[in-house]
Amino acid sequence: MRLTTEYLPALGSARQELVLLHGWSSGREIWRRLLVPLRSWANITLIDLPGCSPVDSDAFDGDVATVLTAVLEQAPPRAVYVGWSLGGQLATLLADQAPERVAALATLTSNPRFIASSDWPGLERHAFADFRALFAKSPAEALQRFDVLQSLGSKLRDRRALVSELEAVRAGLAPQDQMASGLDWLAELDLADVLT
Repeated sequence: MRLTTEYLPALGSARQELVLLHGWSSGREIWRRLLVPLRSWANITLIDLPGCSPVDSDAFDGDVATVLTAVLEQAPPRAVYVGWSLGGQLATLLADQAPERVAALATLTSNPRFIASSDWPGLERHAFADFRALFAKSPAEALQRFDVLQSLGSKLRDRRALVSELEAVRAGLAPQDQMASGLDWLAELDLADVLT
């Protein structure tokens, strides 16, 4: 499987290779605002992750292992992986499965487990099932709802700006059926033991 990738060399002296992995509902564009400060010292690899991104990927079978293999095929031989949300979970799996390829791991707003259980806080399973059903019925509406959920905790004025910004990142991109795979991963992945 060939992923949509973008390699951006450092504008100054490159001290590090960074691979940035986005979360569900976005693509590599979500990182755009961070590139100027990061590129002053790092080479950057941006990847659109099938299963998570509205960017269409051909020959995608929905398997997380296939995606991880494709990421490693297109990433530098050794890099710091930075993952946001589900991208953080995938980066954690990469660090576990290919530690020789991962110099360091940083996750942003990422949990080892997304769904709540008796011994783990998270989104209640019934709420997730409702969202999953909404995505199956109306993907565009589900993405709008997801943007609003991501803005919770911000001041109202900031929330509106954040929702607009999240929508702008996907401008012109329609939800893809393959994004249902990313929702499956959010429901199934449990990396608590991996992180130890």
